[in-house]
Amino acid sequence: MTRIDVHSVNTTVSGFVSTQGVANFLGIKFAEVTERFRPARPLPLASLGPAVAASQYGPRCPQPVNHGRMRRSHLYEGVTESSNTPVSEQECLRLNIYAPAGAVSARAMLPVMVWIHGGGFVFGDGNSEYDGNYLVEESGRLGKPFVFVTLNYRLGYYGFLSSSELAAEARSRGEEYHPNPGLYDQRLGLEWVRDNILLFAGDPDNVTISGQSAGAWSALSHLVSDVPLCRRGFVMSTTVISFPSDAECQEIFDQLAARTGISDSATGEEKLAALRAIPDHKMSEYSDGALLLRPAWDPKWFAGFPGRVRLDQIESLPERVDGLLIGSMKNETANIRPAWSKLSVEKIREAVGSVIPDESMKMEIVNAYGLDSHDKETVLRGIVKLTGESFFSLFSEKLGNFDSNVMVLRFDQPDTFEQSAFHGFAYHCFDLPFLCRFPAVAGEHATSDLRETTNAFTTAISRFVSGHQPWEPFHHSRKLMVLDGTRGGLVDSQENETWHRFFTTEERARCLVDTGRLLMTYKFN
Repeated sequence: MTRIDVHSVNTTVSGFVSTQGVANFLGIKFAEVTERFRPARPLPLASLGPAVAASQYGPRCPQPVNHGRMRRSHLYEGVTESSNTPVSEQECLRLNIYAPAGAVSARAMLPVMVWIHGGGFVFGDGNSEYDGNYLVEESGRLGKPFVFVTLNYRLGYYGFLSSSELAAEARSRGEEYHPNPGLYDQRLGLEWVRDNILLFAGDPDNVTISGQSAGAWSALSHLVSDVPLCRRGFVMSTTVISFPSDAECQEIFDQLAARTGISDSATGEEKLAALRAIPDHKMSEYSDGALLLRPAWDPKWFAGFPGRVRLDQIESLPERVDGLLIGSMKNETANIRPAWSKLSVEKIREAVGSVIPDESMKMEIVNAYGLDSHDKETVLRGIVKLTGESFFSLFSEKLGNFDSNVMVLRFDQPDTFEQSAFHGFAYHCFDLPFLCRFPAVAGEHATSDLRETTNAFTTAISRFVSGHQPWEPFHHSRKLMVLDGTRGGLVDSQENETWHRFFTTEERARCLVDTGRLLMTYKFN
């Protein structure tokens, strides 16, 4: 590997050039955590000292084991597992930059794509499993080169715990309280990109914020906030989630505090001290297998919102936003089938009925999605359809209807690997190796259909990040792009999904959305 340096006034950052001809600058600290649950402190590049070694990934946030990722290991052959990376709550706020080496040497100004990883705000990182070398290499081949940036942020209780005690602590220190420090970590990363990406051949005024699942929700939250750090957005499998009430947030805090053994009558300061003393392995254990920790409502972040509206309820994008590319998977939640298939039809219906928040809508939802059937296959398909629509895919059409530059895609390419537990489905997270063009789907031994899908995906992304429309906006054409090997292409939107019949009032819509979330996070005995 060849060393490559970039120089600011007082600092030299040293990375390396990969065999793909891509400059890698890895593990650069953009902020540091000075105290658990508190806002991170930004780190200007100059504060890192005269010499910054950027040839290795940095630590990731402590987290539980991600069993879902383990079931997709066949897609990551030859890719270093992120789970092998050290963890550190204090040192995890790092980013990785991938740029064409020639552009770095020439001090070019290329478009920038910043990627926020998903994982339910519980799992994940932006390290080796989002290696940008193949993607950046191919964008150059297509004549649409760009700089790819990934970042880490605090997860789980570290990044998304909210309570009256934390708010009171901030006030006692003369500070404004901000829930969701994990989201603010992301913002600090974006601000670092704005301030420094010019050194790495990036144009700070031409940034596309992007992400998948919880990362897509995060990307949209940055896109609609009143802090203009990006020009356009690209999101896949955006989670449809309602904000928890203050009481729900407090209950999570109180339950975590109780795990420390501290008395309910303890002061807020005492409870926070106890929580800050919990070791990392216990923090992961105390998550109790949770797959999602919803961000709290933040009136400062969502200042332009009329109350606690979900992101799928926004009515337009800010005028500064050039465009949005939004997509979903054909079978988003097919990966929950194995767990549900262990239950009888009667037990499945019982479980569904137990989570529907509105008693008056139980039979309507059950009947609408075929869950009243005695045929188990029909019921399993209904579970996948209900959760897929209400927790993910309705986002694409809702935002696609904006009278603006919104392009919609659907990823139909199925998993064709015989060893896959989800063979034959285009399920949640299956698109990620295609994004990064990993060898399993884009290499010489991949099938022609997998390579075709990968190439179509890369072409769409490269064109969009470069400021071009990859196809007509949805509200003009009512067409979406399907990615499915040689079978892919523009198709008419059917717009016949079952969720439409429940979006007649806010109460009915919220009931369906919350039902989908509760089924996706259902804890089996």
